[in-house]
Amino acid sequence: STGKVVHISTMGGAINVSEAANGAKVHTMGGNIRVKSAKNFVKAKTMGGNITIDAIDGWISATTMGGNVTVAMTGNPAKGKRDVHLTSMGGDIALTVPNGLSMDIDLEIEYTKKSDKNYKIISDFDIQQEHTDEWDNSKGSPRKYIHGKGKVKDGKHKIKIKTINGNIILKRG
Repeated sequence: STGKVVHISTMGGAINVSEAANGAKVHTMGGNIRVKSAKNFVKAKTMGGNITIDAIDGWISATTMGGNVTVAMTGNPAKGKRDVHLTSMGGDIALTVPNGLSMDIDLEIEYTKKSDKNYKIISDFDIQQEHTDEWDNSKGSPRKYIHGKGKVKDGKHKIKIKTINGNIILKRG
């Protein structure tokens, strides 16, 4: 409520932000991150923990090295920058977007040979999915990929979501 961007950086522990009226940039070396309400943008990173953004009216970039990411976009889908970049190195990612958002959708699930291999892209939007057949050994542990691509309206906003050993859920708000 100070009129400034919320900046929080910690070496460990949870970060909880109730309101970031002008955006938030939050980083923790280990712990969950939760932002209840933000405008303009949220940039969140944790080395281990879940990231939850209850309401973002703007763009978002969120990365966790291990945990789930849950984001709900709000506001007028025709106004402002609304690009999304969500990454988890081990967990599910769920994104809810406002109805009518113009999107260029790029989704990727990597799953390792020792995982349960039953991961899915679940979407309220028309997504063309492609599953690789061969195991890729170029990244250490063998893995396969599920790619999802789609376009809504003119594809103005880039929606990029990537996870390893997790599901991707894309919902209409």
